Amino acid sequence: EQGFTMPAHQFLRGLLDYYQVELQHLTPNGIQHIAAFVALCEGFLGINPHFDLWRHIFAVNLLKRRVGKQELHAPVGCAGIHLRNNRAGAYPLMRLSTSNKGWHSQWFYVKNDAAAPLPAFTGRYILEAPGSWGWGVLGKGKKQLNGLLAAIRILKERGVKGSGIIG
Repeated sequence: EQGFTMPAHQFLRGLLDYYQVELQHLTPNGIQHIAAFVALCEGFLGINPHFDLWRHIFAVNLLKRRVGKQELHAPVGCAGIHLRNNRAGAYPLMRLSTSNKGWHSQWFYVKNDAAAPLPAFTGRYILEAPGSWGWGVLGKGKKQLNGLLAAIRILKERGVKGSGIIG
């Protein structure tokens, strides 16, 4: 309404491209994970968001909407971002909403920045999760993350939590 918008972060655009999703496919908690990760990298680690670190810590899964006993593909909120099961201890504690029930009715859109556009809205359903959604970092790539993971561990030991990162 006021004509002021912030362009989407380049890392967000990169994630949308890599996972082949559009903004509406993400859930509110997934967007919070992305925002917190960007803030952690830029504000605490002093680096640009690191894609391999992201893939090491997070995975994406396909969410379906349940209507009665039937599972339906959802056009909105179908790509769930979550900490990998065995990586939760390697990341600052982040308390996310356990229920975002009804968030679809409060969804809104902002103007797409022409200089750095987001993928165009197609309204498409994601029927099957690509294998790349679950891939982590392999072999040599993991070794290159050791310094960053050690820095995150130190931040955790010093009491940094998700709320502090977002704040």
